[in-house]
Amino acid sequence: MKNGMHKQQRNVTICDEGGKAINLTLWGTFAEQFDLGSDEHPVVAVKRVTVSDFNGKCLNSNENSSVVVNPAIKRTKEL
Repeated sequence: MKNGMHKQQRNVTICDEGGKAINLTLWGTFAEQFDLGSDEHPVVAVKRVTVSDFNGKCLNSNENSSVVVNPAIKRTKEL
């Protein structure tokens, strides 16, 4: 980045129903605005993230990503 500026970064571990975990790295605005609220076990829906294989598989947000906590869909209640 120009002038020594760094993008904000936040790492989150997400799990599927079977308990398998993967790290999600949020960058920039996603890192700054990500808020789980008071929910002890929130549902996090991500779309258009990049899958990388650096020290194991992980996910990275980018400018085209969508990250939503507790989306207003039927499946959220089921989980």
